[in-house]
Amino acid sequence: MRADPVLRYPDSNAPHAFLGHVEAKPRLDLGGSESALNDSASFQAVDTVGGPLDGQGESANEASHMDDTWRDTKRASRPAHKQPRFCIQAFLSKAGVGKTIVYAPGKQILFEQGKRGNAVFYILSGTVKLTVASRGKETTIGLLGPGNFAGKECIATLRPRSTTSARALTNCTIVRIARKEMLRVIQHEKTFTAFFLDYLLACIGRNQEVIVDQLVNSSEKRLARALLCIANFRPGGKPEEVVPQIHQEELAEMVGTTRSRISFFLNRFRKLGFIAYKGQSSITISTTKLARFAMA
Repeated sequence: MRADPVLRYPDSNAPHAFLGHVEAKPRLDLGGSESALNDSASFQAVDTVGGPLDGQGESANEASHMDDTWRDTKRASRPAHKQPRFCIQAFLSKAGVGKTIVYAPGKQILFEQGKRGNAVFYILSGTVKLTVASRGKETTIGLLGPGNFAGKECIATLRPRSTTSARALTNCTIVRIARKEMLRVIQHEKTFTAFFLDYLLACIGRNQEVIVDQLVNSSEKRLARALLCIANFRPGGKPEEVVPQIHQEELAEMVGTTRSRISFFLNRFRKLGFIAYKGQSSITISTTKLARFAMA
């Protein structure tokens, strides 16, 4: 089975801007033995806020001794209050009402296929693996890096069910947005609505590219494109990226070929200088060189 390995929305500022904040604050371990984050049963909360971030209101004590005439005159002379401009970056990088920033260690389950979804997850750092189980077999269908949303299907219906399972492939920092809050922002904040619609359209476009890629490109080029996606490659980005080493079985599932073919291609990429292994846990991808090969 072949699917999109990674789709990265081109807004990379929020994750990097937030990392210093995450590292500076001690994490509050809420404990628990359950594995799924969908119900916030088990995770390490980095930062939470129990009330509105920008709550404003006139003090009741100040108004209690004012007569109606003076109060009306004061309000009439007060300049009109402008609604603060909605900031997408702040919304997707800070805790608040309906939002929690969580630390998910590797192998932590975010949500499971078939279970009711009640949150959307925005990835600040790390990699999340999407899988689908059918007839007793689990297949990897995608890897999501920083700047991506996972679990977005929960906002589609009245009784949403997750169509995939999501697990942290590496240590991840994630903003968990409750379904109710996600729907509120989509309905009332036009700036975010346009941003999220653009993201969904990019998903559709990428899925179409994957279908064409499957039909016309060789397995070797599909593997090259998959590695570029894992490295969050974008034109003008870093010439090299260090990423977690992915099992060859998972790469074979995403590319749509056999493990032996993946092993052969990876050895060839190493000899050509496209990739370099760093121990047993990571791999360096020369994105510039590999992109020239993949796009040729």
